[in-house]
Amino acid sequence: MIDALVPYVLTTAENSKYLNFEGIDACQILDIADRRNRDFCDLLNHTNQLAFGGPTSMGMPKWVMLDCAILASAMIGFMLPIEHVDAKLKAKLNIDPSYSGPVPISEYSASFTARPNCVSGFSLQTQIESLGIGTRTKALALAILNANRQIGVTQFDSTAIRTHCKFGPLKLEIHQPIVHTYPERSFVYSVDLPDRDQLIQMSRGEVFAQEEPENPFWFEVVNPKHHQKLADHLEGDGEAWIVTPGFRLGEKGRSIPILFS
Repeated sequence: MIDALVPYVLTTAENSKYLNFEGIDACQILDIADRRNRDFCDLLNHTNQLAFGGPTSMGMPKWVMLDCAILASAMIGFMLPIEHVDAKLKAKLNIDPSYSGPVPISEYSASFTARPNCVSGFSLQTQIESLGIGTRTKALALAILNANRQIGVTQFDSTAIRTHCKFGPLKLEIHQPIVHTYPERSFVYSVDLPDRDQLIQMSRGEVFAQEEPENPFWFEVVNPKHHQKLADHLEGDGEAWIVTPGFRLGEKGRSIPILFS
């Protein structure tokens, strides 16, 4: 199945002129104005809803999908020809038996920011776990968007932290942002990205080992005192980075390795 993955970019014809496809093999550009892509868009939105808890949680409404992702930049990921999708995945995604188009397997969405070559990533998901597709998807998108820096929001209890850390140390910008659906669980981070050649290699499945720092502070996600320590440090103009491996699980639940400066 993984050998049949096809990179796709869902965007506008105008946007596609400004994206960087150099070195991206066999990428399919899907134009949002082409009505033949309607079923693919519906299925893509459905996969996002599955990944983020539906419309009552952080599932992406279709207007956000259009306004903030596709029109602002693109939705980028991997898809499979329908003949390479097994029965279990078809059932999970509730694919109509009459559907014959490609099936979106992953997706990364990011908007451009006021800072040149910096994107704000706000959605990363894959429907096939444990094969590194999430890392490949994010790397693919960042290469196509020509980004050298990324800012975003994630949750302290999100498994995606491990994926994000593969792109470099995550600098903590805001602890528990006041504007979010789940402010108490969330943080804003930024990361300086690998160069584009490395991003392309990562998009193809290359793994780059990262050295784990010695003696980080293991931040306990459910420990109020640790949250207060982090908040006080940042509010006092200190800096902090989440580093590889992103988190570990122990007797006290999830802990995140943080370097303070």
